[in-house]
Amino acid sequence: MPDISKQRKNTTSGIQQLDQWVLTVAEHLPHLSKPQVTVLSLWSFGMATVKSCAITTVKPFLASLLEVKENTMRQRLREWCYDSKDKRGNKRVDVKVPSCFPFLMRWVMDWWQGTQVAIALDATALSDKFTVLSVSVVYRSCAIPVAWTITKGNAKGEWNKHWLGMLGLIAPVVPSDHTVLVLTDRGLYSPKLFAYICKIVGIPSCASMLMVRSVLQVKKPSDPSPASSANQDKAGKVQAWHSRAGDFRPPW
Repeated sequence: MPDISKQRKNTTSGIQQLDQWVLTVAEHLPHLSKPQVTVLSLWSFGMATVKSCAITTVKPFLASLLEVKENTMRQRLREWCYDSKDKRGNKRVDVKVPSCFPFLMRWVMDWWQGTQVAIALDATALSDKFTVLSVSVVYRSCAIPVAWTITKGNAKGEWNKHWLGMLGLIAPVVPSDHTVLVLTDRGLYSPKLFAYICKIVGIPSCASMLMVRSVLQVKKPSDPSPASSANQDKAGKVQAWHSRAGDFRPPW
């Protein structure tokens, strides 16, 4: 027979962890309403616990934890993704996703150690249905998404307006004394995007934000300044390029 007392203990512990997570989400995303914070906390807590983002997996776990019907939990989770007009009840509102981006970036910065930050721009195609444009903070071997835009697959039009919009939302949150690298691959590089990145941080400044392609054809100075050399660790890996004006030239 199952150990009922142990099951109750595990359930109580899970509820306490969920309650704490709700408080954490509310603290870092203060612009969200209480119901929005609650459902977002349910989704994220459930996904992290069961290691799956499928509603068919998250739903039974949360329903069991909170002792509610699975259909009730399913509806709560589903409505998080609905437009306001498609939600049940009155006074329903949409979640303005871009409004979360500065708060997510600040959340990461609150925990950040050091003054060097790498930000990666990435485009991932999901078959021919969607393309996800994401802006992530690189941390060790992981990328923490702080802004994203989903476009229709094979849709015409440039992506620069999306990149510029997302970078414009998170840039003010980065402390002015931080050195930031913006990383892209060859397919995302554009003079317009590079110029915008330089503009929003005001190069030259203490917060130099440079765009680096995976095969960037830009040579470092033959006689690097001490400030540039200081940014290389003992293994010779460049942690950041805090270049003086003139050290870096756009490849056009």
